[in-house]
Parts: sequence; C-alpha cells; structure tokens
Amino acid sequence: MLRYATHATMHAAEGQQTRATSPFSLNPTGTLSRRYLAQFVSAVDNTACKAGVEGLTRSLARDFGPDRIRVNTLVPGWVMTERQVALWLDEVGERQITELQCLKEKVYPPDIARMVLFLGADDSRLCTGQDFIVDAGWV
Repeated sequence: MLRYATHATMHAAEGQQTRATSPFSLNPTGTLSRRYLAQFVSAVDNTACKAGVEGLTRSLARDFGPDRIRVNTLVPGWVMTERQVALWLDEVGERQITELQCLKEKVYPPDIARMVLFLGADDSRLCTGQDFIVDAGWV
C-alpha cells in the first residue's frame, strides 16, 4: 500500500512542478486505526503502512516545499457512509460515539470533503507536513 501512495504522490507532484505558478496541495489519506484500533486488535501491516504514509507526508512536504507544493495527511474518523451505517453501525457503535467522541455527532462524507476543500484552498497556504484529523474528537 505504501508503495502505491508514494508513486501516486510523486507522479502528481512531478506534473505540478513543471507548471507551479500557484501553490498546490497533495493530501494522502491516513487512518485512525493506527491510533485507535491497534490498541485492541493486531493490525501490524495496516498500522505500519499508515505510519509510513504519515512519514512520507513529512518527507515530501520538505522536498516539495520549495516548489510551493503542500503535502498533508487527511485522517478521517469513522465516516458514516451508507455502507458503514448498513453493515456496521449498531447500538454498540452508537454508544461508542456518545462515550468516546468529544463532539457527540456522527462524521459524514461532507465533513471530510470540507477538509479536503480547505487543504486545497489558499486558506491553508501555510499548512504542510501535518496530519489533519476529522473524527469529532474521538478519544
């Protein structure tokens, strides 16, 4: 997985470097499983890959910064897609959201989309090499 993230990010950046007249943002995706699920289940391969994506983000931010290319990791929480709700959300999940999230609301795809739009906009022009977590404060 990390190999694909590296190749895709490098390819996107190379295309932008040739025409970098304005800032550009690359946003690989991380996951909360490295931060949360790993304490309950063995997820060695996934945990290692996602940690690698975060390290890749920091390295590429340094490498591409002189070309005004920002690189950040978007780390979504439990996003309530139709599939997640149909297959996985039950009374236990509802209780976990209430007990473990600071903001007692579900995270939906538009919440993630708004963060992507922010990271791609000039409003985030000085944000690079960071993990942006959208999880309603899951603790």
